[in-house]
Amino acid sequence: MKNLLLYILLSFLFFGCSEKKSENDIKNWDIEGIRIGDSLLNYMTKEEIIREIESSKNMYQNLTDEFGQVHLNRGFNKYDFLSFRVKIRDENYYIQSVSGNLSFDNKLNSCLEEQKKIEKKFSSKYPNLTKRKKTYTYPFDSTGESVSHNVMFDFESGGQFEVNCAVFKEGLKKKYKWKDGLITSIHTKEVVKWFDNVIN
Repeated sequence: MKNLLLYILLSFLFFGCSEKKSENDIKNWDIEGIRIGDSLLNYMTKEEIIREIESSKNMYQNLTDEFGQVHLNRGFNKYDFLSFRVKIRDENYYIQSVSGNLSFDNKLNSCLEEQKKIEKKFSSKYPNLTKRKKTYTYPFDSTGESVSHNVMFDFESGGQFEVNCAVFKEGLKKKYKWKDGLITSIHTKEVVKWFDNVIN
């Protein structure tokens, strides 16, 4: 089953993302048919969006309240679930970031192996993009046990492509029903700046 999932990930443009036109325009890419600029209201009700934003606030206490995170579980083809970031005060809830999440719970080495394969293939196809690697500790976990191992590709537009392996503290996984996993994301320039402007 794991080999099948890997085949799907690599076959559909390295991790379930489809390119429509130029790789330098982040809005031309999608995950599970959903792309930046789409209204999240096409997939969820306003009440569902607001509820999801409220439930995920604790993860972003070190950032401003410009954006909120929303999760969507719909039996997707390639991912366990998708997550989005939208501007909280945007009545249309246009998608500013979309991520595909695939479980590798308690399997960090396996996740890193898949991440490396994706990174290598993407780097080969787009050698001119700036690539960066960094391991972050999640600010909501003061113990430092929750971390994200990130590989980031920067687009000329200021947008960003990421493939990350996220690992969470066992206590947090039990409390919030989280799982360690592989996360592939497309971010607008605005979301990238939001992540970079830590307020505390």
